[in-house]
Amino acid sequence: MEDTGSSSVEPHAQAAVAGGDAQDSEALRRTQAGLKRPSESDSGLPIGQHTLGPPRVALATPRMIAPLRRRRRKRSWLPFKIYPAALGRVLDHPARFYREEFAWILEDPRMSIGSDPNHFGIAATTPFGGGPDEREDLRREWRAFVESSVKGWNWYSRVEAAFVAFVFVAIQTADANDLGTYSISYLALGASSAALATCQLLVYYFDDNVSQSLHYAYHFEDRRKKILRVWWRPSLDNLLLFAYWNHFWCTVLTTIAFCYSFIQTTSGSILITENVVYVSWGARGIMIFIGILTAFHLTAIHFELSGRMGKVYVNPESLEGKDYDFIVVGAGNAGGVVAARLAENPTFKVLVIEAGLSDKAEDSEALRIPLLAGRTVGTPFDWNYTTTPQPGLDGRAIPFPRGFVVGGCSNTNTLVYIRGPAEDFDRIAKVSGDSGWSWANMGLYRQKNERHVRPWNNRDDTADFDPTAHGYGPLQTSLPAGPNELDRRVIETTKQFPELFPFKKDLNSGDCLGVGWLHKTIGDGARSSSSTAFLHPALQARDNIDLLIHTQVTRLLPNEPGSLDIRTVELAQTKDGPTCTLTARKEVILCAGAIGTPQILQLSGIGPEDVLRRAGVPQILDLPDVGQHLQDQLILFYQWRVNEPTLSSFLRDPANVGAAMAEYAASKTGFAAGAPFYNTIAFLRAPADELVGVNDPAAGPNSAHFVLSFINTFLPNPGQPAPAEGEWISIAVVLESPMSSGSVNIKTASAFDHPDIDPGYLSSKHPFDMTTMITAFKTIQKFFSAPAWEGYFVGPADEVAPLTSDAAIESFVRKYATTIKHPVATARISRAGEAGGGVVGADLLVKNVQGLRVVDASVMPFASAGFPQAQVYMIAERAAAMVREKWD
Repeated sequence: MEDTGSSSVEPHAQAAVAGGDAQDSEALRRTQAGLKRPSESDSGLPIGQHTLGPPRVALATPRMIAPLRRRRRKRSWLPFKIYPAALGRVLDHPARFYREEFAWILEDPRMSIGSDPNHFGIAATTPFGGGPDEREDLRREWRAFVESSVKGWNWYSRVEAAFVAFVFVAIQTADANDLGTYSISYLALGASSAALATCQLLVYYFDDNVSQSLHYAYHFEDRRKKILRVWWRPSLDNLLLFAYWNHFWCTVLTTIAFCYSFIQTTSGSILITENVVYVSWGARGIMIFIGILTAFHLTAIHFELSGRMGKVYVNPESLEGKDYDFIVVGAGNAGGVVAARLAENPTFKVLVIEAGLSDKAEDSEALRIPLLAGRTVGTPFDWNYTTTPQPGLDGRAIPFPRGFVVGGCSNTNTLVYIRGPAEDFDRIAKVSGDSGWSWANMGLYRQKNERHVRPWNNRDDTADFDPTAHGYGPLQTSLPAGPNELDRRVIETTKQFPELFPFKKDLNSGDCLGVGWLHKTIGDGARSSSSTAFLHPALQARDNIDLLIHTQVTRLLPNEPGSLDIRTVELAQTKDGPTCTLTARKEVILCAGAIGTPQILQLSGIGPEDVLRRAGVPQILDLPDVGQHLQDQLILFYQWRVNEPTLSSFLRDPANVGAAMAEYAASKTGFAAGAPFYNTIAFLRAPADELVGVNDPAAGPNSAHFVLSFINTFLPNPGQPAPAEGEWISIAVVLESPMSSGSVNIKTASAFDHPDIDPGYLSSKHPFDMTTMITAFKTIQKFFSAPAWEGYFVGPADEVAPLTSDAAIESFVRKYATTIKHPVATARISRAGEAGGGVVGADLLVKNVQGLRVVDASVMPFASAGFPQAQVYMIAERAAAMVREKWD
């Protein structure tokens, strides 16, 4: 636990406040023609990408501008005392200022409102009149510029970035829709300065197709209010930009910006156009000067408008205000997303309660550095659960790690991001009776949650993924920085045995039965998690969301005795310490995970009668499925010695690891900036003859029963010694679709006592699970029989060599198999009216209860044939949208 004695609010969570009259601000909001009240706003934009951005429609009609022109702009010059902080924001964080605030120009699908469902705005237009190849070439250049060039910017390049940001505010305000559409025909690829970025943005943004679709949608009267509400976000920052800059100066500055796009770049590349124009180098000085003023002015506006940021508290008694619309219990994968999305509505007040540590606590580097992913087991960042003794594992009780930290398991897992097969979501839709959960209908939530970025070395990975499988969201995922010899042989095997092991270009496409590259939650050389991508940006940008850490929810209480309107939470920080209560005006949303959520429900008297009676908890609602049907996946490692270099010898020398960590500390690049041990993976099914007479546990014929992951070093099983010499590889086997299930049940009435966790691994009632584990090992041998592996192996590890019979393999599995940490289904979804089954309905509201919703892995009805963190992110996005739809 962190020290709580010095302050109840973390210093980094307090914002500078730059004056402002609330009544005047509200009046200014209401002058915008066609806009509804702020309570009816629904921007739905990615977190952290709209706090300073321009209005979403480049249409400035006299009707819209006139009211703002007539206003007396008393505050057109902001206090100079906040300018240093304003400039510092731009100069110190150019990547954040440039990429996060304006990435939506390229990424947001609402940039086009055409009828084509595949028309994702700018990403689907061809501004040069060419085909998709030309478009993708330029998009790659843009991504390369944003993801790598920005790291090397000097001070004036950073100012230029601020200027580009201003240009687009000016362009939108000036209604210069067709600027650059016809005059710019080609950009010299490879130019590296901000001038190139300006040109790219101009061409992309003002493509005639996009412009026409915006005009068409705007002038359609029945869509007008929707467009205004969604795109012209009724927030004071955007409205003040109109007030501060009148139409004339916006036009002048837009013209200057357009001329600037033709300046020869610093690298000596030349911008080639149909009508080549060279502007004198003196214009660069003018632009830099304007950029400085712009950085001062716009960032000052940002600080003035942002007011105080959300705060982080370490003591519930220190909460400044205790009236919250939503109380989100758990700041993990789902909790961070749900809270941040709800806070997008400025009229909502959101509190997030996290039992664990801050993700900025001492030793938290282990959370952020990709090389250290998964190494927090047994540390203060782990709940340190243990299972009950497992008969299927020779009676072993095994550690059951869960993230005890802001960000939850998204900050402690091994980074893998694979959404699994489309059939997983189609099965959820069938079980819940809500087609909205189907893969096809979850497309928006996939897009708005995650985006692909290049790895730390900026290698061109275009051929290795499908861009249509990725979106524009704040969560960053990336592919390996480079393939190794093991990867090369794995991919070659897919060419030699294509029917047995087909290659899949992108395992996040919904079709992942086969072999492919692993996407990992890494961006800018660091872990991208629920806290870094969602929660912290929301806390830094909004004053309607707070975070309370080091505090457990001990139980939920009815608002009135005998009522099932359950919107009150009881809190405590120690087992014997004082308690306090908070009541949500609208909903309590449980995001405590597959262990924490059923524990809290049972402690509150919601669950099976026999479990509650044994723990001494009075029952208020009989929901027999609470805590039951727990499913988890087993993982096991097999090792072989090889005669090609792997990471084994590299990792044995502490000097190598030390050098890698030093490079990372200096530049966030190098070996430690990736997770280089595992780059490829295979999702496979058991043979058809093994499914005879078995109720197939997978979601469908395109869903995996087991996984093989290829690891470029010796990875021991728990308790297995590692060799002192040689080069080694390991193959991880994961039981993806188990039939066995177990339970999570409280033992006492205290939230500070761990519950009984019984996953029921390899139950004798379900021999299919062990059969599949044996089949997986035999499949490895078949995989290695491909010509690609000739001459590669020295031999198997000492304990792997004797595995020549089913009995020997089974014994090895029971001795070493452990959890991959993917528990689900302890508060599973079912049809809303279905009696005697499930815990939540299709809307994730707890059955027969008012004001209580569950959003986490516990609602998933079966184990995922992918990796559940990706699925939980999607579930959280849709859940947040459902909550907002209900309460907006």
